Amino acid sequence: MASARRPDADVIVVGAGSVGLLLSLLLARRGKRVLLLESRTERSPHSRAIGLSSPSIEILDGLGLAEPFIAEGIPVRRARVSDGRRELGLLDFSAVKRRFPFVLALPQSRTEALLEEATMREPLISLRKGETAEALEPEPGALAVLGRSELGAFRLKASFVVAADGTRGELGRDPRLRRRLRPHRARFVMGDFPDDGVYGAEARLFFTPRGSVESFPLPTGLRRWVLSAPPGTEEGAPSGRPDLSWLVEETRLRASIVLAEERCLWASAFTTECSLAPSYGENRFFLAGDAAHTMSPIVGQNMNTGFADAEWLAEALSSADPEASAEGLARAYGRARLRAARAAAGRAWAAMNLGAARGGGFSALRGHLIRMVLGVPALSLAVARIFTMDSIPGATLADLPPRLHPAFGLATAPEKSGAPADRHTASVSPLRPLPEVPALRDPSKITHMPPKEFE
Repeated sequence: MASARRPDADVIVVGAGSVGLLLSLLLARRGKRVLLLESRTERSPHSRAIGLSSPSIEILDGLGLAEPFIAEGIPVRRARVSDGRRELGLLDFSAVKRRFPFVLALPQSRTEALLEEATMREPLISLRKGETAEALEPEPGALAVLGRSELGAFRLKASFVVAADGTRGELGRDPRLRRRLRPHRARFVMGDFPDDGVYGAEARLFFTPRGSVESFPLPTGLRRWVLSAPPGTEEGAPSGRPDLSWLVEETRLRASIVLAEERCLWASAFTTECSLAPSYGENRFFLAGDAAHTMSPIVGQNMNTGFADAEWLAEALSSADPEASAEGLARAYGRARLRAARAAAGRAWAAMNLGAARGGGFSALRGHLIRMVLGVPALSLAVARIFTMDSIPGATLADLPPRLHPAFGLATAPEKSGAPADRHTASVSPLRPLPEVPALRDPSKITHMPPKEFE
């Protein structure tokens, strides 16, 4: 019988994007065997997300990965705000009281590449590319993942399953867990151009009567420009390559910046949306990252919220009894992480609408408000904390109040015997160091790594 065989892993993670990779590493560092399934065989070289928040870098630092990430990215410590004619104020991220008081500008494609390289050094992780998870089947004390690959159908078994496969994943389509979508009318166009070095490592934010312009430095001598587009315009269409002549002309009109259309390396247009799953888990199945929530990419909240999801889940699943009911754990996870996602989504929505709103009268009022806020040190610091995600509830495990910590959820979950657990006896899993490996394995050679590697 399938249910009688030994589990293929302690945890199956579906989706090897940034959140799935991070979760797998955090679980392996806590001694858990992980099967990481990814339907894609190749990654996109382009990415909309470019910012890692201060708390996210702290999570990476716990894995010993902060140094290589910072070496590849650009620490952005300041952002200057303008109305297109005059400077309105300065956001100083270095004033935030975190170990890494900056936003790290690094394309998500490089974030995923660095995390995948780390998984190659971890013997407890088996990364299987080209394998699509399609359904779940409950088994006694476990879940089975059913799916397909180019080699045919597969069935894999684990104590817990986490869907971190984004908005198109099959496993999160259960009506009880399906994200509730709230589309926004806001549209944006972005492009990557060579950086002339005038702004250095600073971000620039222009809030003008014609709309917003945001500019961020990127590694390899590039700078990203993001412009709000009027609803209903062809230039703001949610898909396809945007009209570069429109992007270049609007950047000149709004920010007095002259970009060369022929020097654009990559461009994209998108429409924002917000969605939250009503529940983040059910018994042994959990959602994380985009599978659980989406929000406006403005202020860079979504991927970083997913990083905190991963840290919470890794601690909880590493300490949970695999033979006990996980319903209490699922409820605790939802309480902690839904609270954070709602806060992040609300802030992203407010920042997006404040910056993208058009019109001379509103722009004048907005400019006056920004000057007033950034002119008061305490208020300016509060805004900087929003941009660095320092003030998001539960930005890391260390920021959580005890009642939202995984240890509390484990302690209040029912034990196998049905007797209530002592909430003071739940332990926190220690991290073990990453093993030293002289060379990275070639990812193409482990596309179908069998579970027996764990044995």
